[in-house]
Amino acid sequence: MSSQPPPHESSKFISNTDLVHVTCVINPVRLARISLPSSPNPLLHENLDLPADLLTDLVACTDEMLHNAFIHGTLGLTPEERKLDGQLFQELVRQKLSQPQIAARRIRYELVIDNVAGFVRVSVEDDGDGFDHAGWMQDLQQEKHPTLDYNGRGLSMLAYLSDRLEFTQGGRRVQITFSMNNGGQTE
Repeated sequence: MSSQPPPHESSKFISNTDLVHVTCVINPVRLARISLPSSPNPLLHENLDLPADLLTDLVACTDEMLHNAFIHGTLGLTPEERKLDGQLFQELVRQKLSQPQIAARRIRYELVIDNVAGFVRVSVEDDGDGFDHAGWMQDLQQEKHPTLDYNGRGLSMLAYLSDRLEFTQGGRRVQITFSMNNGGQTE
């Protein structure tokens, strides 16, 4: 008879470690077979012993980052293509993923929980063309409220919900950081 830990025992384990570092390399063809927003949610919900509001923000941002990497970086969809509904959109995704150069792209997801320094960091990187992140950040700094425009609202959400937002590799890598213990200020 095997002994299984009670539910959420793993979250107690993680919260009592100094450092947790999870890295995933995601195949977009396989990712398209599941519901994209549900991808990391079980890992986060079942294994992180974080305040509810922080966990909610972390999950929302992770969903958005993976969605952006898939739609923009991997598939390279135009604004018009992104607005397609239902079956037309799914068919376009299938067509794009049937192209070998697109199917060969990968999305890299990294989760770091540092219980000593008191932060959670999520990074998502894709093999796409990137974007003008410096221009976007400059525009964001001039705004007093996150944009609700169809284009850019997800990135505004990342900036608003996280304590720190960084772009590298020409906009192909986005990283957010959440403080766990110092009133929302990351170092």
